[in-house]
Amino acid sequence: MQRHLASMAAVAGILAITTNAAFSQQLIDRYEAVIGKEDRVNSKGVPLSGLAAFLRQDRANFHRFGIRQSGDTQDSYFSNPANRETFPALVNNGILEPDAVQAIIGGTMQPLIVYIYGRNGRADSLRVALKVVEGDQTPSAGGVDSTGRKRLSDVQKRLNELGFATGNSDGFPEQKTTDAIAAFQKSLGLRSSGRLDSRTLSRLLAGQPNRAASNVDIVASQQQSSIQASDATDPQVSPAQAVGPYGLWYASSACKRNRGDLNFEVELTVSPGTQDDGVPYVAKVIASSDESMGSGTWEIDYVGEGDPSAPEHLRFFRKRVKRGSLGSFNAESFVFSTTDRRAIFADKNCAPFMAIKQNSASPRMNPTSVTPGNGGTYWKANSERDRCEVAIAWTERLTQEYPGRDFFRRNQEGDAWRKVRLLADDDFVPVFGTPYDLMPHPKRREIDNQVKRCSANPFTRDRMEPYQVIRRFLDGNPEQELTTEGYSSAVFAIRATRAARNRIKDLFAEMSSGISLSEALSKTKAVVAEIEKNKEKLIWPSEFKNLLDDVNAQLRVLGQATLEQGMERINSETDDSKKLELVGELAKEERLENYVPAQTWISAVAQLDEIKKVSSANIVAPWISAAEQAPDGLSGAMEIQVLIDRELPKIAVVGQEISIGYLDALKAQRDSRLQSAIDLEVAAFSNFSSDKAGLDASRQWLASFEASFANFAKLPQFEAALAEHRNNRTKLLESALDAFIAEVKIAEPAERKAVLQSYLSLKSDWKEPIALEYQLFAN
Repeated sequence: MQRHLASMAAVAGILAITTNAAFSQQLIDRYEAVIGKEDRVNSKGVPLSGLAAFLRQDRANFHRFGIRQSGDTQDSYFSNPANRETFPALVNNGILEPDAVQAIIGGTMQPLIVYIYGRNGRADSLRVALKVVEGDQTPSAGGVDSTGRKRLSDVQKRLNELGFATGNSDGFPEQKTTDAIAAFQKSLGLRSSGRLDSRTLSRLLAGQPNRAASNVDIVASQQQSSIQASDATDPQVSPAQAVGPYGLWYASSACKRNRGDLNFEVELTVSPGTQDDGVPYVAKVIASSDESMGSGTWEIDYVGEGDPSAPEHLRFFRKRVKRGSLGSFNAESFVFSTTDRRAIFADKNCAPFMAIKQNSASPRMNPTSVTPGNGGTYWKANSERDRCEVAIAWTERLTQEYPGRDFFRRNQEGDAWRKVRLLADDDFVPVFGTPYDLMPHPKRREIDNQVKRCSANPFTRDRMEPYQVIRRFLDGNPEQELTTEGYSSAVFAIRATRAARNRIKDLFAEMSSGISLSEALSKTKAVVAEIEKNKEKLIWPSEFKNLLDDVNAQLRVLGQATLEQGMERINSETDDSKKLELVGELAKEERLENYVPAQTWISAVAQLDEIKKVSSANIVAPWISAAEQAPDGLSGAMEIQVLIDRELPKIAVVGQEISIGYLDALKAQRDSRLQSAIDLEVAAFSNFSSDKAGLDASRQWLASFEASFANFAKLPQFEAALAEHRNNRTKLLESALDAFIAEVKIAEPAERKAVLQSYLSLKSDWKEPIALEYQLFAN
């Protein structure tokens, strides 16, 4: 166990160091504390539970009640009572080193150091560690404690071994280290952030000796092709939130069953164990399948410890099944890696998954509506009747979005997803002032008890039917309503809707950030396809229609801006070659024509055509001049052919309609020189004698001609010269027949074949009709 705790603390340390260095997290304050017995009860003597409660009471005792342990030191941040109330969030978002956790839980009263991190004077995470006996070395945004420095030094050495220079390997995260990490990431095709996240760390250590392959690694490699895994870290998670096993995580996975794969969403909460638990870790897993919203939800409690064979892994075993059945899925155990965030249900045929840490900035957790300052229209209503009217207006959206649908009929596919959408942020928060998943159960029961009275009010009871179909979400106890349209099911559903709506918001933010039309089209295509695939589970029908309308409107804005900016750049460019390059870039903008007014596009096309003509004419003019001045004969033809092959493609953007004229002009200059060179060669035919010597001269001429004019072998002039040579050779063969007959008569029988081949010395000669006579006399 101790080996595991030390290893996990070291890993947490190195990730915290590199993350802080990469994201410039600020150290706001720090203090030392000893958690005594007075810090384990509140001011009324009631026992407290949980690390956050102990730490908060320690600061309340120090600042408010003057109760201080030997070793407690001053801090300025938690002197403010409001800041002390943020302890639960700070602890959840931060790093609690395992030995510090054990010290707090075990009541050993060992001195702790608490580091407060944040930005602009506002804390968002803590780091709690045991005080280093040899002396405190504060791990500030760019600083490193002794354990972390040793670990970072190992990373730097490994990078240097792989050829990514970090400079010194002294354990301090300087810019060269960040640059080396970024270069290493780029070489692997990862996002080159310069941040040593878990994926980078695992790849960096993959080639290290003595790194035992774990069960998770082996299963992952076998099933990698079937995994649809999320990235190991959430891009919106702050540095301290991205490290340490504690906190709330989410992921997607799939398990194989006899009747097909079961896909499900997972929420995993890892917490330090208590003395009553008798283990260092506890975990709660809540999962919901994509088969149905209610009946496919389950919740299991686990207890965990380190894996002796792989210290970077935590092993969890089922404590009890609280509620639910996910297709008879009750995993006895799972393994969670503290280094790469990979987890797997070890006793089930399930794909391993990568967990993402949830926090207030995660897309799944961040509400899409701003909480109204007045607390919501429901609470603002002055009378019970007014509150009934607010509730009716809230639930009537069901009938507005799905006119004619009877939500009281049972077992209608997809109705649970449609009904629960009323609880999602954009509908729920403006009415009740608080996101559904952040509203405590007593508050939800209070709303339900009040709204039930509306069903008896003679002025509203006839309009209360839509509310009846969602009552179970509000009056159900989270501990009792996991399987049938209950609290946990609703939470999963609204978080899926929240993530989709935040994805849409992010899309429009990106589209407004100056990206090109092509980039916008690519992003919108991906987002729209992703949401359309599950639109019945994610957003209202009107939302999807509005999404399409808004996307097209934004694309039209981008299209107009792209065209205007492109034309401005083209018109301001003085270099004709660069001007045509810009024309080509504008032409590559995908479907630009579809996103600008028709008349605007027609005018732009006319301008671009004129620019193509003028600029290409300016570019080609020197080429035409050079062609006209080229020497006569073969050398001149070859110079012009180089212009055609090398230079003319540079103006391909102008299109064939324009470039064909330039090509014809260059070809005319080339062909006149080529023809004169060929005519000179063909004139040599008259010098061939009508005997074997003439045939041999003809053969040599052909070899020389084909070699010299090889660059023009596909041109008709070349083919015409070969045809003229063939005609001439046929005449030579006919004229030399008598000489052959005389020679073959006096030759020995064994020599006649060689004599025949000396006359028919080309392959094409054997196809000539006269060749039959040669062969007859040779035999």
